[in-house]
Amino acid sequence: MVVVSTSRRVRGKVVGSAAEKRMKALGVKLNVPLGEMSGPFEGVNASTFAIELGSHIWRIAPYDKPTWSVVDDGTREPVYMAASQKYDFGDWKTDQAMQVAVHKLAMHIYREFRSELHKKYKQLLGEGHDPRQYPPDP
Repeated sequence: MVVVSTSRRVRGKVVGSAAEKRMKALGVKLNVPLGEMSGPFEGVNASTFAIELGSHIWRIAPYDKPTWSVVDDGTREPVYMAASQKYDFGDWKTDQAMQVAVHKLAMHIYREFRSELHKKYKQLLGEGHDPRQYPPDP
């Protein structure tokens, strides 16, 4: 005899939940130090910072720009501001090394984002669907 459960297991919000718990426990923004000689970010919070930045890029960035470099500052600024609410990644407005590091990370994330959109488009074409009927998922 098979018993069917009536409860639904739903994961809920997962992105950023660990970072929020750490931020509440510490009572301050999470620090994300820059690596030596303008290298990538390092430390315990580096990966969660990249995930947070990526979630804002996916939500805010336009789909029609070929690279992050051609996205206007009016779009980039809200992405960086949203990430800076949880993470302390230095004075990114005036520190040139920090600007370069954040921009490189955002470029990489945006490139992956566009690649995923392109793969989905090609898959829909291959299945015989009209891609215009399936808008991108944020």
